[in-house]
This record gives sequence, C-alpha cells and structure tokens, in this order.
Amino acid sequence: MSQAWQIARRLLFQNRWLYLLLILWPLGMALAFDLPGFGLEQGDVLVLLHQESLYGLAFVCFTASVQLGNEQRSRRIVGVLSRAVSRSQYLFALLCAAWLPLALYAASFLLGGLLLAAHTPLPASQIVAMTVALLALGLWTAAVSLLFAAWLVPLLASA
Repeated sequence: MSQAWQIARRLLFQNRWLYLLLILWPLGMALAFDLPGFGLEQGDVLVLLHQESLYGLAFVCFTASVQLGNEQRSRRIVGVLSRAVSRSQYLFALLCAAWLPLALYAASFLLGGLLLAAHTPLPASQIVAMTVALLALGLWTAAVSLLFAAWLVPLLASA
C-alpha cells in the first residue's frame, strides 16, 4: 500500500499547479457570485452546482485517462516496474491519483455550494447529497477511464 501511495503522490506532484487551479475553481466561482449585486435564486444556484459537478467529472475523466499514457511514454514507468510493485498496486495508485484531486475539488464544491445556498432556501442536505454523488460518480468515472486507457489503445493499435 505504501508503494502505491508513493506512486500516486509523485503523479499528483507532477501536475500540482493545474490541480490547485481546478480545485479552487468552485470556491472562486461561489465567491464571485456572492458579491453584492447578484440576485441569485435557487434555480441559479442549482444550475451553477450542476455545471460544476460536470466539470468535476470531466476533470477526473481527463486525469485518469491521461495518466497511463503519460506513464507509458516516460522513463518513470521503467523505474516503477523494476521495483516490486504488483500490477494491482500500480493501477490502484493511478486510481488514487485520479480520484484524490476530485475529493479536494468536492470539498471546494461543498464549501462554495453552502456559501451560495446560504442566500437561498436551498437546503444544505441537498448540496451534501450532490457532493456525495459527485464523489461516487467520480470514482466510477476514474475506474472506467483507466480501463479504457489500458484496454482501448492496444485494441485499436492491434486493429
């Protein structure tokens, strides 16, 4: 497990500035829309949160599908595979590296959503439910993206 965490940590460190920008996006949007002069209604907040949840899923899909290709083209894959790391640990590290930024994104999504919902009659439980759904769908999306990144490219190359 510690080897998988070391691989995931290195993958996350490689794109840290992009992840930081994307993680702060929902909170920044909420702060921008919370300025005086914006008359947000419940429907506006729901549309904004729906859009940000789709951005989160696209974010995890992109990070998961690109990681395997980047690793195959780099020299790091030789270093990783020369150690005693099982294939399942390696794929678990890729899954963690794709899903952990989404977990931080979901925390920002939750804080921004609660900030926006404070001005509307939207219940906080609905925003928490949206965040939990985002995390569950993100985990599923990361797994499917890794599956297609590992399986689809060799299939298309052999065809």
